[in-house]
Amino acid sequence: MQRDPQGEVEARRSDDSSGAPDFGEMRFRVLFKHAPVGVVLADADSRYIDANPRACQLLGYSRDELIGLGAADIIAKFDADGILPTLDEIHHQVVHNREWRFQRKDRTVFSANVVAMRLPDGCLLGIIDDITDQRLAGE
Repeated sequence: MQRDPQGEVEARRSDDSSGAPDFGEMRFRVLFKHAPVGVVLADADSRYIDANPRACQLLGYSRDELIGLGAADIIAKFDADGILPTLDEIHHQVVHNREWRFQRKDRTVFSANVVAMRLPDGCLLGIIDDITDQRLAGE
């Protein structure tokens, strides 16, 4: 994948000689951009390298502000003890699924179900589903 100057991943050309766009990559970018859940990608050192618009909205950061942060920067302090063991699990190919409390840039806290996993290239994928409305309905 190639990155343009704004950091967006550009669609790769397919391996055929026609130079046609890789439509799989284009579909991925559409899904990533328009997903109703937050999606973050982190490098092997657990620093965010990409985030979709919903993740930015949930966390209150711009994409540029979120890039370079790590889980400890966005997980609420009372859940912070779980970060390192969870990252260890994920690095050992365990698909992680649990509820976490996140702290937004403005310091407000929200709960979300998170599914996280290590991708074949070593990067980490996190899917963040805000459950605030479900929590409020249950009270």
